[in-house]
Amino acid sequence: GIRKTYPHHQFILVATASTQPFGDLLKIFNQIIVLDDSRTLKLITSSIAALWKTRKTQVVINLEFRSRLSFIFAKLIRSQELVSFLGSFNLWAREFMTIALPFDQNKNHSSSYDQLAFAFKTQPSAQSHYRSHLMAQLPANHKIPIGSDHTSQNTQFECIGIGHGCSDLSFERMLTAIQWNKIFLKLFSSESAVQVSLFGTEFDRHKAEEIIAKLKMTFPNWYFLNLCGELSLASSASLMALQDRFFSIDSSLVHLARLLGVKTYSYWGPTSPDIMLRPSEGLEEYRHYSKTPCSPCVHIAQTPPCGGKNICIQELFVDAPT
Repeated sequence: GIRKTYPHHQFILVATASTQPFGDLLKIFNQIIVLDDSRTLKLITSSIAALWKTRKTQVVINLEFRSRLSFIFAKLIRSQELVSFLGSFNLWAREFMTIALPFDQNKNHSSSYDQLAFAFKTQPSAQSHYRSHLMAQLPANHKIPIGSDHTSQNTQFECIGIGHGCSDLSFERMLTAIQWNKIFLKLFSSESAVQVSLFGTEFDRHKAEEIIAKLKMTFPNWYFLNLCGELSLASSASLMALQDRFFSIDSSLVHLARLLGVKTYSYWGPTSPDIMLRPSEGLEEYRHYSKTPCSPCVHIAQTPPCGGKNICIQELFVDAPT
């Protein structure tokens, strides 16, 4: 909504390398400045360069509102306005903000983010607008690749995607290969013909191989593509859009799949879908969440109350077939 309302303004994204692909994919920024956080010295020098490039900025929107460093950086830009969210978790940052938007981490986050549009005297765009904009940015002519072990390219098979990895914020979100196997035992017969594409970064590749090895034992007619680390985010999104179904834990990929309109199966534990997911009209999705007494804990507790045992995830599989 903001970009559409102010088409002649310059929008600059300041982000780390891990966030840059999302900025590139959205294509709503006139410029993306990357902070190099690989080493302390590089972070300092790249931050100084970014401050110089943004010295004429009039308004800063700080979306890393839990980070002290981001508030210091935003303040150093010396813009006329600093807009950010304020909650019980960052009351210390109130003095940095000229416009403070209330953020309740126990309620659906989309309503909080919508306040940004209202603060700039506009309305949030409809989900359908986001979807059509994203689809227009994707590389054209993508086709689902055929697994090298296909005996016949004429085989009629269902195409499903898996997003099994996540950031290092909370690895407790992740499922084991055995748990992924239990999910598919509920939904598919061992005789089914399915092609499975696993999406993620190079860091997720080894885990993908573990999942593939387990699933091959149960589903001998399935074909697997480990695409982790092989595709750009834009190319991944193009192939995700072609999947019949997408299975994922709470990660950036499940949000991307939902925005693309793919039938989605998501699995939650340390985070809650009621808080993290924006309602999406017309989307067919199946959320799996067992609200244990300590869930959600991400962004609320400094360390998982379970000590990393992800009891909330294990609760999803109490009655699952083996």
